[in-house]
Amino acid sequence: MKHIFYVIILFVFFKSHSQDLSLWPQSDIQLAKTYENVNYLNETEKQIVLLCNLARINGKLFSETILKSYIEEQNISKNSYVLSLISDLEKTKNLRPLVPDRQLFDIAHDHSVNMGLKGKTGHPDFEKRYKKVMKRYNIVGENCDYGSSEAIEIVMRLLIDDGIKDVGHRKNILNSRFKAVGVSIAEHKKYIYNCVMSFGGN
Repeated sequence: MKHIFYVIILFVFFKSHSQDLSLWPQSDIQLAKTYENVNYLNETEKQIVLLCNLARINGKLFSETILKSYIEEQNISKNSYVLSLISDLEKTKNLRPLVPDRQLFDIAHDHSVNMGLKGKTGHPDFEKRYKKVMKRYNIVGENCDYGSSEAIEIVMRLLIDDGIKDVGHRKNILNSRFKAVGVSIAEHKKYIYNCVMSFGGN
């Protein structure tokens, strides 16, 4: 039953973005689906992995299809953040896709639930929370988004990173050193939802 539900969710996602994805080689889409044998991510969390991986695999095509469609649908003005994202995506190509990691997921899940229950934001106790994976990864990172449970909106807001001077969330998603990811969406006392992405690399 869960498998059928998953297929339906993916069908709806791909149908709603069919024009965006019609220009994508099936090999790239398949390469981006690193979550296919993972059972601890929900369907929206898997979509987040898919979108991030598509941006990493072919940033230029991502910009010309998925980003362009999102900007038009949401009537987003091309401010300096959007323009810098387009520029960054133009230079992004053939990065290894992020592979789901259970330990990173557990860190993301615990943080999303904890922040949600407390109604807080940010990255408190970052080093303490990631200490257990530092033997496996030389570099770790974390993205947090608040207010949405929609994959496309979460990923686009983190990529555009409007108002964040160093566009750190974008840099995490497009960081060539990162190779693994954990994604968790939980309810939030103040913002309804919050999403945490945990990254690990070498």
